[in-house]
Amino acid sequence: MARFGFLVASKVFRKASLRNQIRRKMREATRQVLSLVQSGKDILLIARPGIEKNSVSEITAMVLSSLSRIRLLKPAKDSS
Repeated sequence: MARFGFLVASKVFRKASLRNQIRRKMREATRQVLSLVQSGKDILLIARPGIEKNSVSEITAMVLSSLSRIRLLKPAKDSS
């Protein structure tokens, strides 16, 4: 199973409640894609300014895009 870490900098996001909200959204997004990620990997997700405006589904799409770009998704099983 892959492990995820979340970095939400207090220098960028001043309020703790906002940092926690962002972290919760990121955690939910990774929970949704966890079964698609190669096992045995450690992944660090860094929150950038502007992410607080995104929904969980938008963050999920960003996570999937990033993971596929760096080839950490499991290969698709061939149905034939």
